[in-house]
Amino acid sequence: MSMLQLLAEQQSAGGGGPVDPDPPVLTPGMTLTGHLNRLAGTSGRTATAAANVWAATSGRTLRGALNAKAGTSGLGVAGACNAEAETVGLTATDALSRIADA
Repeated sequence: MSMLQLLAEQQSAGGGGPVDPDPPVLTPGMTLTGHLNRLAGTSGRTATAAANVWAATSGRTLRGALNAKAGTSGLGVAGACNAEAETVGLTATDALSRIADA
């Protein structure tokens, strides 16, 4: 069973809010832009620019680059980040905090 299936099953069984099986990779307080730069191996870039580097795309919007990275389409920023992190219901920043550096 995949992580997403397990989380969905736990939530549908009355497990309450989002299940957080893993603690954040980094300390709290890092911004979305900070996590995207960390994951892209860059520094000082905007969230959109870092997301495009991380996704190996260019010229896409933040949402477009994150969907490309996650292999999804039509999801919002948080949804694409949760898909890539294999989490459910977290903010984009919290989802990205669970992804280890490449």
